[in-house]
Amino acid sequence: MKPRTTILTALALVCPVALPCCSATYNNHVVVRLKQPGEPDVNTVATNYAKSTTSETQMLKQQMTATIVDIDKAESWISFAGPNGWSYSRGGVDRTELDQFKVGDKVDITWNIDRKVSVE
Repeated sequence: MKPRTTILTALALVCPVALPCCSATYNNHVVVRLKQPGEPDVNTVATNYAKSTTSETQMLKQQMTATIVDIDKAESWISFAGPNGWSYSRGGVDRTELDQFKVGDKVDITWNIDRKVSVE
């Protein structure tokens, strides 16, 4: 069986300062993948930082295994519980994506976040 994957949050681009001499971007990707039976749990965080004379970039990648604890298709909500008391609910999810999952499913959630500020 091929693992099902869905993107709950695609790309968010934010430019909080609109100055002609600089730019700022923020990207946040969240991917949820259904785990296969017997597949080990994950809980990792990796960071990276790069700086030059004109720019600075920070990156974070976090992966964790969580369990789906609630799905409300009528309201387009899904809720997860993970390690160390972690919990998260997400609204505005496409109902066809919610059809891929059921309460009790274990999933791997991956966040890829990066921020970049540049001076031109």
